[in-house]
Amino acid sequence: PPAISVAAVFLLVMVSSLIAMWNQDDTLVVKVDDHDQVVINGREVIVPEGKTVHGDLTVENGSLQVYGAVEGDLVVIDGSVLQASTARISGNVIKVDQMMDWVWYKISSFFESLAK
Repeated sequence: PPAISVAAVFLLVMVSSLIAMWNQDDTLVVKVDDHDQVVINGREVIVPEGKTVHGDLTVENGSLQVYGAVEGDLVVIDGSVLQASTARISGNVIKVDQMMDWVWYKISSFFESLAK
């Protein structure tokens, strides 16, 4: 039947576009309001001891090391996070390293941005 063929082609196109978006780039992306509070060294983002990041901190394609304080959520996409014993994080720590987690994170962040 033609409806099944159309649905199969649509599903194939959607899956291939999701895979292409997941593997599109490996550039380090840091989203933070207080850029002065973080140190970027290559692919590492460091919150030094004695520094406080006000708001959310998102790191894509890199590693995050927290020695200071973060007053918000930490989101690490396709990377790693290290929290020292001196770290103080008032929000959630979200680690996204699988495609379905990434799709869910993008959808939920889109609806959160609409709610603001």
